[in-house]
Amino acid sequence: ASSGSSSEGGTCDLECVDACGNALAVDISGKTAKSCCLDACGNPLVDACGFPYLDGCGNPTDASGNACPANNIGENEVNECVDGCGNPFSDACGNPLANCCLDGCGNPLVDGCGNPFSDACGNPTMDYQGTACPASQLGANQCPASADDDDEGGCEGGVPA
Repeated sequence: ASSGSSSEGGTCDLECVDACGNALAVDISGKTAKSCCLDACGNPLVDACGFPYLDGCGNPTDASGNACPANNIGENEVNECVDGCGNPFSDACGNPLANCCLDGCGNPLVDGCGNPFSDACGNPTMDYQGTACPASQLGANQCPASADDDDEGGCEGGVPA
């Protein structure tokens, strides 16, 4: 009977949020920050525009550009396997991918068409050769972009069970 509250309800754990509880964006593009540096009170350190301080790889720093102490890093459970616009990559049937292989900066490794590398079974790989993705470089889509969507139905009916 609670159909109107789809945005709330703890689907994602967010620590890097503004005063209104909205996830911080990395920059003007609107892509959600995966992590940020928190002050002693647990509030995100942000610049004058409200963006968290990050190094060139997107790792959280303090206002001076120093690496954020590990115990001060806040995290947002957000999709890692997304394109440049923050949309989750999908398989051939339009279902969002659960995981992909990330490079050293946490960006998905993609082919010339912008699709993440995978083997014939859909497991993430690092390249066309099918090099297995190290566990430390596996990215995940932990929080569906639209949790209220029915994501069953992309491939149903096409293959006899």
